[in-house]
Amino acid sequence: MRRLAYLLAAILPFFAAQAARAQNQPHFAGGSQVVVVAPVPADVDITKGPAQLPIGPERTQFTLNVAPGLTILDPAGLRMPGGRLQRGLWIRAAGAIGDNPQTVRVDNIQVLGSASEAEQSAFYRRSFPAGYVMAATGSNELFPAAPEAGGVEPTVLVGRITGDSDRARGRLQAQAGPNQWTLVVPDNARITVAGGATASTQDLTQGNWIRAEGWQTGNLTMHAAQIRVIGNAEKFRASEFNRQDSNNGYVARVAAARLTIQPLHVAGTVAQVNRERGYFVVRADDGQQHTVYVEEGTHFRRGTDPVGFDALKEGDKVDVTGRMIAGGPAPAEGAVAK
Repeated sequence: MRRLAYLLAAILPFFAAQAARAQNQPHFAGGSQVVVVAPVPADVDITKGPAQLPIGPERTQFTLNVAPGLTILDPAGLRMPGGRLQRGLWIRAAGAIGDNPQTVRVDNIQVLGSASEAEQSAFYRRSFPAGYVMAATGSNELFPAAPEAGGVEPTVLVGRITGDSDRARGRLQAQAGPNQWTLVVPDNARITVAGGATASTQDLTQGNWIRAEGWQTGNLTMHAAQIRVIGNAEKFRASEFNRQDSNNGYVARVAAARLTIQPLHVAGTVAQVNRERGYFVVRADDGQQHTVYVEEGTHFRRGTDPVGFDALKEGDKVDVTGRMIAGGPAPAEGAVAK
């Protein structure tokens, strides 16, 4: 039986991921691109003045200012007229930080729906029930700080492949709903077609519809542990994965029955390092081999000194602590650092 391993960040004696540290105040630099995910506290017409959103357990106030040409989309990805947002709706607002780190100039808003609807969306995080702000590009900056008990949450994407030019390096572009996603597809991902027959990355071609299971690794990026190729648009419309209210696809953060998370600890020796594909192989002390994927934004250190993934080499002794990702007929193992 094939055994697969995925890792978002490792804790190692020589190469250890730095734990998230508490953040009492936002520290986003002016001009940096961010997304704000939070509930609307009161009825507001955002086109007629700033909106205040309290974020996090301390209800830190973020001010949303409208940029020219603001687009507001409903949960199905359709443009909404006007700018009235009702109390209790969750939104995902994208824009840039102003001179004040708690001020965002917003050019795009997606309405996620009521609290119960938002909890099923790709952008809700159970570790942040009062909302969060995250960097959209360039870093994994997050406010409030990620809790130590946090971790990956199973995510399902149903969408159409819009770009396959970087497929050889394990990257695809896919449109799901109103958003363009980047899928990171490891070379040991499980790929199937209808009926469960085995497929390959050669089937992941532009225009095909797919259903990917994995976890979100950043803003509009997803690690795909397993993918089912649905086929062309006609096959998608006739499939069990089509939703009448989401004809352009969708992404849901749900506890998928085929993708679960459990604690994992692996100690051993680095047997191989593949920097181009972003993984290394650990031969554990019990003789088993684990392919450890390092996601974008992971920080390593040697002792107390920060180093990069490029410092890791074959023969290094490592100790990996994280979470196992398991699912599918061929169990997949993986880990996410605490």
